[in-house]
Amino acid sequence: MSSFLSRLRERKLAQWALAYLAGAWLIFEATEVLAGPWNLSPTFQRGVHLLLGIGFFIMLVLAWYHGEKGRQRVSGPELLIVAGLLAVAGVIVTVIAPTEEAATPHASAGPTDSERELPAIAVLPFHNISPDPGDAYFADGMQEEIITQLQKVSGIVVISRTSTMRYREDPPPAPEIATQLGVDFILEGSARKAGERVRLTVQLIDAGRDVHLWADEYDRDLTAGDLFEIQSDLALRITGALAAEISPEEKARIEAPPTLNLEAHDEYFRGRFEWNKRTPDGFSAAIGHFQRATELDPTFALAYAGLADAHVLMPVYLEEDVDSRASYHAAESAAQRALSLDPTLAEALVSLGGVRMRAHYDWVGAEARFLRAIELSPAYATAHHWYSLALSVLGRHEEALAEARRALQMDPLSVVINLNLAQNLRWAGDYEAAITQYERTLELSPEFPPSWLWLAESLLWARRFDDARHALGRFFELTGGAAETGSRLVDLVVEYDRTGRPGLVPPDIEDAAGDRHGRLFDIYALAGQREKTLEWLERAYERRNSGILFLKDPAYDFLRDDPRFIELMRNVNLSP
Repeated sequence: MSSFLSRLRERKLAQWALAYLAGAWLIFEATEVLAGPWNLSPTFQRGVHLLLGIGFFIMLVLAWYHGEKGRQRVSGPELLIVAGLLAVAGVIVTVIAPTEEAATPHASAGPTDSERELPAIAVLPFHNISPDPGDAYFADGMQEEIITQLQKVSGIVVISRTSTMRYREDPPPAPEIATQLGVDFILEGSARKAGERVRLTVQLIDAGRDVHLWADEYDRDLTAGDLFEIQSDLALRITGALAAEISPEEKARIEAPPTLNLEAHDEYFRGRFEWNKRTPDGFSAAIGHFQRATELDPTFALAYAGLADAHVLMPVYLEEDVDSRASYHAAESAAQRALSLDPTLAEALVSLGGVRMRAHYDWVGAEARFLRAIELSPAYATAHHWYSLALSVLGRHEEALAEARRALQMDPLSVVINLNLAQNLRWAGDYEAAITQYERTLELSPEFPPSWLWLAESLLWARRFDDARHALGRFFELTGGAAETGSRLVDLVVEYDRTGRPGLVPPDIEDAAGDRHGRLFDIYALAGQREKTLEWLERAYERRNSGILFLKDPAYDFLRDDPRFIELMRNVNLSP
């Protein structure tokens, strides 16, 4: 025994062990600190911990064989022991990685039983009873902020404002609204802003039983602090009434005031009011209001998030009328500023994820931001919506459909989110289901041109050419063209389908299907038009048009070996 202890002292095993443990502790702490800013996955962190553990035993082996002074040769037993330890580490990593991957949020194929059992609530538009009708923005702002507060609670499903705004005028009875939106509870009320006072009257309804659970009136001074106190108090009271669990972190986020500057708060409300219009004038006015809010309070993170939201959506809604690169750059700057002030702001994370996806084609960075936003604000429909788009781009269709359906659960009457589910189904190759979903979307908004265009594409895939003529014709009529243009484009697809040879595109058709009619590269692809398809795709890439993201679509299979198409795939980081 004394001989063994003597050999331990000679080889300085204790000193080696202490030195190793000190270094391992530093690495462990560094990993924990960097996990958030660098979006280090749990798999990576566990791998580091595992290697540190295995490394300790390897260090002991090296110390035993080489700790003494003098010349030491590498021996066979030493190599066998080290190799065995490395093999064990490899086996454990192989087992842990898939397990961890299976546990991540994006691996779920659909809502879990617990998600389906969560209480669901809709906050209806507040009636504006202010003396000045122009204060309607204030009532809208209070409704939207209460929704935002509730979305921070993971134990509640909250219907997005897009769906509830349909009940602004002449709403049906509460049970009917509940059935249409799939909710259990409804909050309704009114807002009055007069002079230096504000009054908010609200009532919570158990929609299934059509019973009023409670009603209250808030009569406060018109200050930013009082307004926020109303919003946070309502969010916490509703959470309690719904018997929903709320974590200390969620409660702290609800109770943290975004600004104490009343004028900045008012500008933010006005900005959201304009932003929700989704029009050129609305975006322009929203940017002005958000910018003014940041000037009044440079620490107002929500105002920067509003700026980011406006800039990131302009290229999507206005397309040819906006410089996409400049708009995405402005969105990225605003979102980063918002997150520097409040790293838990889900809206800013989603906007930044949208920029990473649409402008930089950074799929890893986009996914990390979407997942973090969903973690912070589980009921924020846009986070699930945009994440589903990214998943479809990457070919992860089952996950994409699960996220799209989650978004639809939270915003069932949104035209864009209904359209998004149809697109997800189409990219997954389920054309008949996509057609059915497009038709549901058109029931919500028959005059929305993209729905007709993308319905036509699915109908062409399904070889339903007569129906495709009607759909594509409606698209051209709604965008200022002639239905005949759509019919003649379908003729090109029919000819290619019948003969396998692409027909010539008449100059007048090309002129009629010009820039003002949007993304037609899918139609050209279905007609076998190699040069026209590539020309439009390259134009879309230069303009950062979102249609360029879906190069994995089977419509482009005939281009897979073309150097120009291969270069496009490489540019958007979708190369095999």
